[in-house]
Amino acid sequence: KSHNSYQAIQHETADQGGILILLYDGIIREIRRSKKAIANQKSPASHLLKAQMGVVELDRTLNFDANADLAESLHQVYLHCLYVLSDVLANNQAPPLTRIESLLLELRQAWAEAARANCQEKRAV
Repeated sequence: KSHNSYQAIQHETADQGGILILLYDGIIREIRRSKKAIANQKSPASHLLKAQMGVVELDRTLNFDANADLAESLHQVYLHCLYVLSDVLANNQAPPLTRIESLLLELRQAWAEAARANCQEKRAV
C-alpha cells in the first residue's frame, strides 16, 4: 500500500511540474507578444495582463510549508515580475521585459529539469 501511495504522490508531483512549465510557457509567450506589440507601436495591454495573470497563478502555487525559503524567494521574484509588467503597461517600454523574460526562462528550465529528474526517479521505482 505504501508503494502505491508513493507512486500516487510521484505522479501528482510530475503533473504539478508539467502545469508549472505550461504556466511559464504561457507567460513567456505573452511577454514576447508584448515586446512585438511595442515594437510595432501597438498596445501590449492584453498580452501584459495575460502575463500578469500567469505570474499570479505561479505565486498561488507556492507551498510555504514544504520549503519556506524557496517559496519566499520565488514569491519575491514573482512580485518583481508583476511590478515590471505593471510598469511596462504604464510606460510602454520593452527593455524591462527582456530581463524578466530571461529570468522566467531560467526558472522554467530549472522546473523542467526537476520534472525530468522526478520522472526518471519514478521510472526507477
